[in-house]
This record gives sequence, C-alpha cells and structure tokens, in this order.
Amino acid sequence: MALRTMFQHVVRTCSSPLPVLTANSVRAMSAFVNNVELLGRVGREPQKIGTNDAVAFPLYTESVVKLQDGTVKTYPCWHKVLVTKKELANIVIEALERGQRCYVSGRVAYRAAEPSADGRMVYNHQAAVIARRVIFLEKSRKRQAEQAEQAANSGDASSQAAASIS
Repeated sequence: MALRTMFQHVVRTCSSPLPVLTANSVRAMSAFVNNVELLGRVGREPQKIGTNDAVAFPLYTESVVKLQDGTVKTYPCWHKVLVTKKELANIVIEALERGQRCYVSGRVAYRAAEPSADGRMVYNHQAAVIARRVIFLEKSRKRQAEQAEQAANSGDASSQAAASIS
C-alpha cells in the first residue's frame, strides 16, 4: 500500500504529463544494439582465414574488479576479432603486429553450430567481434625500424653532401 501512495504522490507532483505510448514509440524503444568497443593488445600476428579476404587476430584485454576487502583483482580476457572488409583487412595484415595496442569497434557474432566429420552438428558457442573499425594506437616495430633507418640514411646523406661541398 505504501508503494501505491508513493507512486500517486510522484504522479501528482510531476510537472510534465506522463508520456503516451503509441505503436511507433514502442517500436522505437524496442530497437536493438549490438556494439562492442575494445582497447587492448594484439595476441598474435593477424592471419588470413581460408580463401576469403577476412583476417583474424586475438585481442587481449583486462577486467579489473575491486573486491569487498579492498583488494583489486585483474581478470584476463581474450577476444577473437574478425576483419571482413577487404580494405581494412589488407591494412591490418600489413601493419598490425603481436603486442601492438589497438582499438577495435564492431559487433558481436556467434557461431552456434558446425557440422563435424561424421555429419553431426557440434554446438560450440563461440563469440567473435566483427570489426568495423581498427585504430592502431602504437607504431609497429617494423615501421619504427624503417623510420630509424631512413633517419640514419638521411643523416649520412646530408653529412656526405656537406663534406663534398667543403
């Protein structure tokens, strides 16, 4: 009974009228969201999958939980990331390396069943993140080495040019 009187009080004191639900507003409220954002480190070099242009790599993240006694516990999480867009897959296979930090946004997809060798369906609920965007947060070691080599070569070339002028 107390809950009812409290609800009535809230309704009476509310300055704006309660919204009227229509079929369109109910449909709008029932929209679905399938969006994932991950920030972590690449666990293994990206690999092409089969004959498709798709690329897969594992991404390592951590979940930090503060326990009741005040201690902090860290749980490792591994995510399977699939890049299916051809242009993005080419960039990922060329530039992304193991240990490199990256940001991935996309959607979650589940592979619920696969046929086994004997024709039966094997149910293994595997989740994967289908990447829409991959942002590299660090330069790869290859690019750092190339830039250092170019800087060294340009430094040598400029010192040789200065020596030949004098």
